[in-house]
Amino acid sequence: MVSRRILTVLVTTAFLLPVAIVVILAVARLLSAMEDGAAALVLDRIALAAGVVWATDLVCLLLAVGLNTLGPPPES
Repeated sequence: MVSRRILTVLVTTAFLLPVAIVVILAVARLLSAMEDGAAALVLDRIALAAGVVWATDLVCLLLAVGLNTLGPPPES
């Protein structure tokens, strides 16, 4: 049985990380348009790392929900 706190953290992260990734990429494009290529590259790498964390979070969420489903039935 996976605790509700872990599921809450995984779901919250799954919803917030894509928003953060989009904001980071938007700022990177803005910096690129202002001809600050070095800062844009750094933000691109940060967005890539956040995307990897997001994918890992989704896999962990899938496994946690699966374990929660396969757990023992609740006692009445």
